[in-house]
Amino acid sequence: MIKLLLGGSPCTHWSIAQSRHREVKPEGLGWELFRNYLIAKARYCPDFFLYENNKSISAAIREQITTELGVSPILINSALVSAQSRQRLYWTNIPGVEQPEDRGLVLRDILESGIPLREKGYTLKANYANSNAANALDSGHFPATMAAEPVNVTMDGKALPRRTHCREQGAVGPAEHCSRLLQGAVRA
Repeated sequence: MIKLLLGGSPCTHWSIAQSRHREVKPEGLGWELFRNYLIAKARYCPDFFLYENNKSISAAIREQITTELGVSPILINSALVSAQSRQRLYWTNIPGVEQPEDRGLVLRDILESGIPLREKGYTLKANYANSNAANALDSGHFPATMAAEPVNVTMDGKALPRRTHCREQGAVGPAEHCSRLLQGAVRA
C-alpha cells in the first residue's frame, strides 16, 4: 500500500488579496496551519506528499516551506487544467511532476447554463451580495467571475430564471433563494 498526503493550508493569511494583516514571515495563524500539515506528514510518514498554496506568498514563507519540506516548489497555473486562472505553488516528492498540458478549458465548458462574461475565472468570491455587472467587468485586480443567466419575462414584466429547478424544488435551499430573488428580497 502506498501512502499519499495531499494538502494545503488556507491561503487567506498569505495571499496578496489580504489587504490588511497579511502575514509575510513564517509565523502567525497561517504558519500554524502549515505546521499542522507538517504534523500529519511526521505522524503518517507518507511515501509521497503534495502541498499546495498560492503564488503570492512572501519569499520568506516560501523559503521556509521549501526548507521544511525539503523540495522546491513547482509553479503551475490552474488555467491549464481548469476554467480558472490561478497560479499555485506545489511542493511534492512525487517523481516526474511537470507542467500539465493545456486542456483549453474555459468557463463555458463548465457552466450548466448562462453565458460567461470572461473566458477564464480569476476569483471565486465567497460573497456575491454586492456583485453586479459593473464590478464584474471592471479591470480591478480581482475581477468577479460572473455569468449572464437567460431569463423569461412574464406578461406583467417580472423576470423568471430559465432554470426550472427554482420552481420545482419547494421552499428550501436553492429554490428558496431563487424565490427571494424573484420577489426582489435579494439583489443579484
